[in-house]
Amino acid sequence: MDKTNLADEIVTHGDLISRLGDRVVGDCEVSIQPMNIVIFTGASQEFFDAAKQLKNENPKRVTIRPIELLCLLIDGCPIPHKMPLAKRPPKDGYKKPHFAPTCFNLVKVKET
Repeated sequence: MDKTNLADEIVTHGDLISRLGDRVVGDCEVSIQPMNIVIFTGASQEFFDAAKQLKNENPKRVTIRPIELLCLLIDGCPIPHKMPLAKRPPKDGYKKPHFAPTCFNLVKVKET
């Protein structure tokens, strides 16, 4: 079975909110430790459980990638207020939390 990467589609938390409603909105966040970088915020536990399940079932199909902050704002994603953006993380991580805008990258594959 040959799998060829056809195209990628990005999905933001805002996209999921508009499609699934308030059940993906909550007070949970995902961060990269010990770097102290927040990559998702304002999501429900159900959102994270589903994302984790998708990632575990097919890790090459779902990845997390950086995205421009403006894209998240346009999509209506929850953005942490008064949290600086992570630009160049120090080797030992930030002392205070920093936000790194991210999205899900869905890799489309063709099976032959």
